[in-house]
Amino acid sequence: MDDLLRRALGEAIELETVIAGGLWNTLADPDQVQNALLNLAVNARDAMDGTGRLTIEAGNAMLDDFYALQHEEVKAGQYVMLAVSDTGAGIPPELLEKVFEPFFTTKREGRGTGLGLSMVYGFVKQSQGHIKIYSELGQGTTVRIYLPRSREAEEVLPPLTLSPVEGAARPSWWWRTTRWCRRPSSIC
Repeated sequence: MDDLLRRALGEAIELETVIAGGLWNTLADPDQVQNALLNLAVNARDAMDGTGRLTIEAGNAMLDDFYALQHEEVKAGQYVMLAVSDTGAGIPPELLEKVFEPFFTTKREGRGTGLGLSMVYGFVKQSQGHIKIYSELGQGTTVRIYLPRSREAEEVLPPLTLSPVEGAARPSWWWRTTRWCRRPSSIC
């Protein structure tokens, strides 16, 4: 993921990652997590006009009853928190409520579809999580994703090994070509 982010961000963006020790597990599709982080990073890059600092954090978080009362869709409990922070221009307060709407964008025409943040929002809600955006004009923006903690053990997949399969089926064109080329009168 690091290489992908560095290519997407460019050389003028300083990338910092902060990963807490003892990080909890969560039940989320790793590809969707990667896509969400990439979407947030690209938005941050654009907000910084190609230069600045992007920080990606991962840690454990507790959303308590008080926080849940203030955010009716939140269930109090333990979460894995992912945050993407930038040193960009920030988002005006009157636009913060709209940023997760499909096709809404703060970018100038031709620079974005307005689907990136709505896709991130959809993934978080599908995962029974919570997303919060904090922004201050002239200082930057932080998007925090909270995914519910899972107490299930991490699923470790064995490494994939590729080897030829003996007696594997061949496509029909291969047999026709092989028979044709074996004829004594044909030139292959």
